[in-house]
Formats: sequence, structure tokens, C-alpha cells
Amino acid sequence: ASTTDTAEIQTLEKISRPPPVLYSKVQYQATLVVLALSGFAALGYEVIFTRVIALAFGSSAYSFTVMLMAFITGISLGSAIISRLRVERPLWLFGASQLFVVVALLAITPFISRLPYLLGLLRIEFQDAQFGFELYQLGKVGLCLVFLLLPTTLLGFGFPLVAQIQARRSPGIGYRVGSTYAWNTTGNVLGAVLTSLVLLPGLGLLGAFHFNLGLNLVAGLTVLLVASEVPLRRGLVVGAVTMLVATGYASAGTRWIDTINLAPNHMRMIARPNDFANAADQARHPASSFDAWKRHYVIDPEQAEAFYFEEDAQTTVLTIDDGNGIILYVNGKPDASTGGDLPTQVLLAHLPMFLAPEARSILVIGHGSGITAGSLMRHPVEQADVVEISPGVLNSDSIFAGFNYGVLDDPRVRTHLDDAQSFLRVVPRRYDMIISEPSSPWVAGIAGLFTSEFFDEMSARLNPGGLAVVWFHTNEQSDEGVELVMRTIGSVFPYAIVGRTPEYSDIIVIASNDPIEPDFEAMEDRFDQPEIRNDLARIGITNLASLILHYTMTQERFHEVLPAGPLNTRSRQRLEYSAPRSLFYHDKSSFLWRVDPLFRGIVPGDSTILGRYLSYRAAAGEPVRYEELEYLISRSYRKVAAALENLPLLPQALLQPPNRPARGLVPDPGTMGLFEAGFWSSRYLKEGYRDLASPYLQRFHSLNGTTGKQ
Repeated sequence: ASTTDTAEIQTLEKISRPPPVLYSKVQYQATLVVLALSGFAALGYEVIFTRVIALAFGSSAYSFTVMLMAFITGISLGSAIISRLRVERPLWLFGASQLFVVVALLAITPFISRLPYLLGLLRIEFQDAQFGFELYQLGKVGLCLVFLLLPTTLLGFGFPLVAQIQARRSPGIGYRVGSTYAWNTTGNVLGAVLTSLVLLPGLGLLGAFHFNLGLNLVAGLTVLLVASEVPLRRGLVVGAVTMLVATGYASAGTRWIDTINLAPNHMRMIARPNDFANAADQARHPASSFDAWKRHYVIDPEQAEAFYFEEDAQTTVLTIDDGNGIILYVNGKPDASTGGDLPTQVLLAHLPMFLAPEARSILVIGHGSGITAGSLMRHPVEQADVVEISPGVLNSDSIFAGFNYGVLDDPRVRTHLDDAQSFLRVVPRRYDMIISEPSSPWVAGIAGLFTSEFFDEMSARLNPGGLAVVWFHTNEQSDEGVELVMRTIGSVFPYAIVGRTPEYSDIIVIASNDPIEPDFEAMEDRFDQPEIRNDLARIGITNLASLILHYTMTQERFHEVLPAGPLNTRSRQRLEYSAPRSLFYHDKSSFLWRVDPLFRGIVPGDSTILGRYLSYRAAAGEPVRYEELEYLISRSYRKVAAALENLPLLPQALLQPPNRPARGLVPDPGTMGLFEAGFWSSRYLKEGYRDLASPYLQRFHSLNGTTGKQ
């Protein structure tokens, strides 16, 4: 027993004795500098892969959480492994681990390029499963761990290895470990700040990735150069392996990044090929193979009529004109367009402006295509502030200039590169109208623009009688989500009128601290202005009745239809976490359908703004004619069309001809703008009236600078 005790005592004494000083001053100092470089690269990769995940997985809070969890898991695992080992040659292992970080990251780039495709397959697999959303998030975790675990584990080796090295330097072990921590933290901070604010905007995602790889390469080679623990040939072998992998990467090219940067809207892949489709059609389906997916989603800039791409500190912006229209993508998500989004963007300006024709100072939150701001400036606005968080969005505006009237060149418009919440807190001005048109609330951070606190800030920045206008969508949103937003708006503003887009896909809430009373005479006067007519004609609105049709709920009904329930607040961001779930399940809210009398086939009475306008026109001796709503009736849902057909409308032949555009008069072609002339020429041609179309077509071509032949 005494022999055993003696052996244990000797072992403990051996372990507790400080290790011999094996390194020179140069070696000690080199490890600290290299640790800072490694720390810089580690946080640089975190910023880079945050952007990769935003583009590949979508910018939801869940996606960022998954990436951060995988990243920290790897760092923690690496530190745990080293902390449990008594490493005899920490200097050599530190250098080798830095080079193997480079090898691991280069080797996984083919897998990274497939992340959006693999995510689509996960979405298809789980969207109909029980607990599908939760399984989908676990699938994201698995994908992140596959490509992040090895390199982050190797990065996690750095700090404990350098701490062991510095601990051999006596005296003052506490000071040595503290300075080790300081060098590592300094590198971390610089890596996060400079990668996000300098490298990403300056070099792009790929350039920033290569820069940080270069830091690891320099770090590893520097340590191996000064290491004296192993023969030189062993260090040369590690260096040669690294260079071999780097050479293979360079020869394969860097197009792997295209599937991350240039594959917008890939989250729309939600189904497998049809089992009844022929073999060729199945092979072309994007879910059938990675090559088919690339052909379907990856954009070729050479094939675009106009193309803009920018990576700024906040977002990756891609704007493309493919000949069928212009689309703005932010982090892979379509945020504005000249196609399907056009009615929303135009109505978001005109619906509130017709209710407040005296509004002169406007704040627009979110520039997007600039179409909303451009439509606003058709009105006699004296000053408009546009707040946009992404420089890339503003820089791509020139592609939309033909659709937004070159709004950023308007001297009445001032742009502010800022976060909307910060801007509202500090701006010293008040506005007659604030229009909020952010991205979808499933995007991380956007739900903050739908909180009661943000609506309070909007309210505080309004002049008396001012309007707060809030856009929201019903596509890929649940009834609970829509009601949550409406209820939150109602908790701040006592009065609100609700507008809609033609397809019932978007809600436009026009709220105020004071009653909102439509002035039909002023509305007709405003509609008759050529610039206003021209702008509205591009979405098929050619008289005031067809515009008023898009007000779906009066301020009297607003609070009546809202069920009791919780609010969306900054401390309880319910929308932040429910919206991604609705996106996954492709929810479609029926809220507008339920509250709109027209959609329920009910002929509007005085409880609707359209009904009140009908009464106003009848009292004026010029009832609304069937022709004023005929075009929109033909484009409406069946129930809406039936309700409109049942209105007490008389055909134009039985009434006096209209005397003004607001009441259905087709203006003289010489007074028309490009969009208005285009609408009437197109409509008459489709109806077979070539002679009627001719003067409008000539006007269109004269304004468009073309000589089209029909």
C-alpha cells in the first residue's frame, strides 16, 4: 500500500510541476500574433457564413440561430478536445491546425454550393409531415454541422493551444494567459467588424472568404516556420498537402459561389416532379438533380437585358431585367418588381394620398424599386424622405428609373441610409404621412417594424391629421399572423381604413390618430390631374370608382372585425417566429376575404367607401356607370364580379356622357402620358377596335421614342 501511495505522490508531483520552458521569445510572440490572425479569421468566417446561410436558407431568425449554433458547437468542441489533452508539441499542432482549416474549408466548397438545392429537398420532404417545420430546422442543423463542424473544430484548437504555450513562459502565468485572451479577443473583434464593414462590401463574399483563408494560411506557415518541436520535413508535408488542395481548388474555379449568389427565389422549389410527367419533363424539374436545379434557378448575367449585383454590409442585392420585367432580390428574396408587385407599389402611394390630398411632407420606409416613392411624387408633395438600410438597393435604382420616374433625382426627395427604427427615434421632423413598406416579416429583424412600439414611434412623428400607412401581405401568412399585425396597429391608432390589392394578396392599412373622412370632390379633382391618371393607368385604374374599389374596410368597421388576442411587441416578437413557419407551410390568410363585403358577394352600401361614393355620384346627378368598373369586373374574383354586377349601375348609353376622367371620360390622347396611352391603345386593340386604338398608339410611340407597327 505504501509503495502505491508513493507512486501516486510522485505522479502528482510530476503533473503539478510547471513544464520546462521550451520556446524562445520570438516563438512566444509569434504565437500571440498568429492567434490574433486566427481569431480574426474565425469571426470573419462567422460573418461570411451568416451571409451564406441567409442566401441559402433564407434570412429568418431560425436560419441564423442554426448557423450560430453549429459554429459555436465546433469552436467549443475544438477547445474541449485540446483542454483534455496534454499536448507535447502544442506549437507544431497549432500551426498544422491552421493549415488544415484552409484544407477543410476548400474541400467543402462543393458541398456549400449545393446547400440551397439540399434545403429545397428538405423542404419538399418535410412540408407535409407531422412536426414538419421542426424536422426542417433539424435538417438545417445537420447541413450546417456537415460543412462547419470540422473547420470550426480546428479553429477551436487555437486558444487552448496558445494558452498552453504561454503557460510555459514564467514568471506570471496569470498575465500570460490574460494576454493570450486579449490577443484572441482583439482578433475576434477586428474580424467581425472589418469583414462585415470592409471586406464584404469591398471584396464580396468570395473575396472575403479568400482573404480569411489567406490569414489562416499565413498563420499556419508562420508557426511552422518558427516551430522547433518536429523535423522540418513534417512541416513541409503539411504545407505541401495544403498547397495541393489549394491548387485543386484554383483549377476547379470559383463558380461554386454562383449557386449561393445568383440563385434567387430558390425557396420556391416546393414540390417533386409530377409522377405522371414524361421522362424529359421529370429530368428538367429542379428537384430531379443538382444540374437541373442550376439550370432552373442560377441566373446567367450575360442573358439579362439589365443586371446589377452588389454585396454590401447588410445584404446581397441582385436586380435583373430578363425581358419579362425587372425584379429586385435582396438576400435571394424578391422584394420588388415591375410585374406582379406593381399594383401593390402604386396603390401604396395613391390609396393614402387620395384620403389626404393636402399631405405635403412624406416619409417612406423602404425604397425597394422606388415605384411607391415615384408614384407619391406625382402628387404635389413638397418633401419626401426615403429611408433605406441597404446601399445596394439604392445603387440599383437606375434600372427602375423608367418605372419610378427617376425619383432619386427629384430635388424634393432626400435619401437616408439608415435603419428605420433608429431613424424614427432621432429624426427631428414630423410628417403628414409615413409609409412603411419593408420586406416580409419572416426575414430576421423585419418583424420589429410591425411592433406596437414601432407604431408608437410612427404616431409620434405624425402631424395632426397625419396618416401612418402599413403594408402587409396575406400570401404565406396565417390568419393569426394577419390578425396579430392588424390588432397591433389598432392598439396604437384609433382610426384605420384598410385597402387591398386586386388579387387580395396585400393589405394596406391607412391609420391615424384622427378620423379619416374621404372628400370625394377633392379626390375627383386629384384624379383628373394628368400625372395621376397616367400613373394609375398602368395598373388598369382609369377612373375614381375603380380606385375606390380597393378600399375594403372603413374606419368604423376596423376595430369591429378584430378578435381579441396578444400584440406583437419588441419584448414578445411573436411575428418574428410565426412568419417563417407560415412561409414553410405556404399559408394563405383568408382575412381579407372574410371582411370584404364584395368578396362575400354583398352589394356595397353606405358602410363601404365605394357605397358612399355611389351615393355621392347619384346625389350629384351623375351616377357611376357600368363602364367605369367594367374593366375591373372582368379581372376580379367571381364573387367580387357578381357583387359588382349587382350594383345599380346603368350603361353609358342611357346616361349623359362623362364630363371628366375621374368619372369615366377617356381623355384626349394629346394629354396622356406614356402609361395611360399604352393602356388605352392596348385595351382597344384587344377588344378589336383598331381605329379607336390608333391615336393612342401613336401617342404611346411618340412618348416612348419608338415607331411600332400594328
